[in-house]
Amino acid sequence: LVSVSLLWSYMVNIQIFLILLIYLIINILYSVKLKQIPIIDVIVIATGFVLRLFVGGYAIDEMITMWIIVLTFILSLFIALAKRKEDMQLLVDGKETRKSVGFYDLNILNISLKFLSVLIVVIYFLFTLSPDAIIKFHDNIFITTIFVILGLYRYLYLTLIKHYSGDPTKIFLTDKALQVIITSWLVTFYYIARIL
Repeated sequence: LVSVSLLWSYMVNIQIFLILLIYLIINILYSVKLKQIPIIDVIVIATGFVLRLFVGGYAIDEMITMWIIVLTFILSLFIALAKRKEDMQLLVDGKETRKSVGFYDLNILNISLKFLSVLIVVIYFLFTLSPDAIIKFHDNIFITTIFVILGLYRYLYLTLIKHYSGDPTKIFLTDKALQVIITSWLVTFYYIARIL
């Protein structure tokens, strides 16, 4: 399957082929060694998301802006650290988890999640004010920042105060308030970008 994907990508678009080749090499290195090295493990995960973003951009012939690259990397880092937080809680509870988790500290993870939340909001807000976003979407697209703030702080509330699972996927699939916030962001973004 991997060989077929690489061959197909080589025939369709050389940039996609090169990115997939880099992605494959990084995944092999991650599986063999990098997942055991704290901090490097989450940086590799975030880099993988950015590489997939590039593949998608080349596949649909859409230019990927620096805003979306940076936001994807920071958001992926946030998600990976949130997953490490959940793994750390499993370790504290005496359950088996990945080896690198023992090198993390719960307080540092909590501080990192708070810091990355603020960074995500700032980057997203600056993106909505950028000429690229205003031209492509609308000058009122900055209004959607409120949902980004609400979503991130709802997530932080659930994980830091209520001590729910740190895994964002589990929380997104089970928390009704977060689902309403995300749906509201999507509807508002679509309305401002396409209807106004």
